[in-house]
Amino acid sequence: MHVSELMSRNVVTIRAEDSCLEAVARMHGARVRHLPVMSVPAKADVVEAARIMLEDKVGSLPVVEGGKVVGIVTETDLLRQICKVDAACAKDIAEIVVSYP
Repeated sequence: MHVSELMSRNVVTIRAEDSCLEAVARMHGARVRHLPVMSVPAKADVVEAARIMLEDKVGSLPVVEGGKVVGIVTETDLLRQICKVDAACAKDIAEIVVSYP
């Protein structure tokens, strides 16, 4: 499975020269919790994206295609996929994770 199959396509971005105050204002205005920190290709394997998040201790990755940000994949996106494919995932847990916005 590729990251492009899980990612959200409406991505709020910020320029490197913008202030922390601008970042907070943009996140608050868009009601998002993540702004891009590092890049992952759209054709990257989901396992690779999860490894990057784990090793770099980040909760999301912008998805890049042709040098442009085309989406974002988050920890929640990965959890949803795990719950969908893992028969051992408890039903009540899966319902919470899958229904989370």
